[in-house]
Amino acid sequence: MNNLKTTFLTLCLSIAFVIPCLAQNTEKADSIINVIAYFSKNDTVSYKETIFKCKITGNDTIVQSAVEQEYMLIVRDSTATEYTIECKDIDFHVLTDIPSYQDLLTRTIWEKTNHIPLIFKVDSLGTFKSITNWDEVRKDLNTCINTIAETMVADFGDKIFNAEGIKNMLHSTFDSEEAYVNASPMLSKLFGMYGYSLTLGKTKAKGETMGYPTDITCFTTINKEDSKEDEEVAYAGDYSLVSVSKTVIPATDAMKLGIGNVKQTLSEDALKNIDEQKIMEQAKNMKDLSRTDTEVYSYFFNGWPKHYGEEIIVEFNDQQTITSTEIEWSNYHWQ
Repeated sequence: MNNLKTTFLTLCLSIAFVIPCLAQNTEKADSIINVIAYFSKNDTVSYKETIFKCKITGNDTIVQSAVEQEYMLIVRDSTATEYTIECKDIDFHVLTDIPSYQDLLTRTIWEKTNHIPLIFKVDSLGTFKSITNWDEVRKDLNTCINTIAETMVADFGDKIFNAEGIKNMLHSTFDSEEAYVNASPMLSKLFGMYGYSLTLGKTKAKGETMGYPTDITCFTTINKEDSKEDEEVAYAGDYSLVSVSKTVIPATDAMKLGIGNVKQTLSEDALKNIDEQKIMEQAKNMKDLSRTDTEVYSYFFNGWPKHYGEEIIVEFNDQQTITSTEIEWSNYHWQ
């Protein structure tokens, strides 16, 4: 149950923390970097996306997920106003000898999905516009949602989980093009910064997460010359942004959000075992929820994403949940 609370809470708090640190129009041109895509038709870049999740309680650490996915991005068309890009799945790996239930479920989904290539458009700057084949992708997504719900009920029984509740929750979260984009690290992170301007050096800003104050610090750098270290190529003009944000949410508010999300997925029998009033009373004596989010955006000089990294640390109810996402280029061919 706590795993579900943390998962849904993290999902609900997923938002772009970098925006308040972006450059203003009043800044000098030589003090900013514009994130622009200079792509060409038939450009091809492959990426490896690694996700690691763990929960720490005292001296105990439980690995909740450790998976790696590979995919390829190909520029299928290039005009003066937009690019058409195809994303093709390549492979999927579970990285632990003893996979968690979550990873086994993810592998099942991978095996049963049709792996329809995702075709999407971005404008001349690289800013995401739309998914061209959304109807096909949505149909494949519905298959995944049904697989998740049916597998969980088959494994744990209908006295624990409500299949329709799980489906409704997942549909409400992912069953629109906008929601799908926000939930996709590839679309929301690799392509999330195009069209913005970054201030060189260190900047600080105040923001909000679900109405709660967020402190944000950003640091932007640019390479002045070509270099190579440990086989990692860095070209003159490559640039990167590091952002660190922290948000504190009152314990009672955090618990309300967690309970609300979990209740959608449980059966009527399981709901009888939840004493919501008692939980909320206990929450009054808990420390507030703290979330620290560290993100790294790195780009080649031509605007192609080189690396994206994120570490989310959520501390709540004497537990620490760490979610790490890494997207790294593995090879590329530019026209």
